[in-house]
Amino acid sequence: MDFKIQVAAPSAWSKVSCDALLLVGVAGSVPTGLDKVVAAVVDAAVAAGDLSWEAGKTVLVHQPGKLAAARLAVAVASDSSAKAFQKAAGAGLQLLKTGGARVVML
Repeated sequence: MDFKIQVAAPSAWSKVSCDALLLVGVAGSVPTGLDKVVAAVVDAAVAAGDLSWEAGKTVLVHQPGKLAAARLAVAVASDSSAKAFQKAAGAGLQLLKTGGARVVML
């Protein structure tokens, strides 16, 4: 597996062209500073009951509105520790593992 590091501010994530965008949040708190387009997709998933800000929750959205990414995956960590982030990121990557995503932004 190849890795390439690209840095993008959360306020510009909707413009990042990739197969999938993986957002890791912390339980009990809605992420702040997100791009308005990304925030709208996440809010819609919460409103539909597909996602809640509880540890271990994940959701995968295909063709997420006006995002440049073809998919948006969201995973919720139990807290802000590195271990919890790693576990949540792994759960989010599991959502993308069997699909067609080759370029993932985390």
